[in-house]
Amino acid sequence: MWFRRDLRVHDLPALAHAAGGPVIPCFVFDERLLTAGRFVSPTRVRFMIGCLADLRSSLRDRGSDLIVRFGHPESVLPELATSAGAQRVHWTADVSPWAVWRDQRVEAALDAAGIGHHSHPGSYIVDDPGAIVSGKGTPYTVYSPFYKAWLEVERREMEDAPDSILTPDGIDGGALPSIADLGLNGQAAETSFDPGETAGREAARAYLNDGLSDYGKNRNNPAGGSSRLSPYMRWGCVSALELEIKLGLREGKGPR
Repeated sequence: MWFRRDLRVHDLPALAHAAGGPVIPCFVFDERLLTAGRFVSPTRVRFMIGCLADLRSSLRDRGSDLIVRFGHPESVLPELATSAGAQRVHWTADVSPWAVWRDQRVEAALDAAGIGHHSHPGSYIVDDPGAIVSGKGTPYTVYSPFYKAWLEVERREMEDAPDSILTPDGIDGGALPSIADLGLNGQAAETSFDPGETAGREAARAYLNDGLSDYGKNRNNPAGGSSRLSPYMRWGCVSALELEIKLGLREGKGPR
């Protein structure tokens, strides 16, 4: 199970599918994105490391662990899968141009190594946002028609978090790096967000119970009124589909 921007155990189809048998949950620190890309953000990386620490704790609670590796996934994943005797690599699909390019390279490397691979939905409310096109087969250029079409897309079933995850013995989990280890020490700003799925789910519960009902009147208030869930959504600490389902159970002007 290759984690990327889906750092959670609840409602994660890739993990739910992989956990039907022995699974090696892993995350690959790729310097092309984290420390050498065009948009390096020490603050974002520090938040991500905190999310990974929380994910590791959740996996350990289920009898597993997070296997940490460094390098390019197209090199690391075939090597890890081959050494562990894994037959298939699972991950959550992404649609950004860079992610598509990276995933194609990973798929080619796995094919060359004779290892299967499967991408799953889970990043978005709908499985394939790119498939929502106009009657002419082209992307929508006006929001309202897109929104109406988006509402009509069938949603997948929400997945439960696995109660237990069996991971083979003898695989070194590796240590999560610090900001200093990555050469970003002293550059990360403080934030008011606690990282990880545990904090994200608590923030979502708090907003649904206490802040949502007043959203209609507070959403444009400079003092606040939004959900403040965006960092958790960015790293997949909470499921967008699960939030939509829970919103649909609420009444009043806030949810609407």
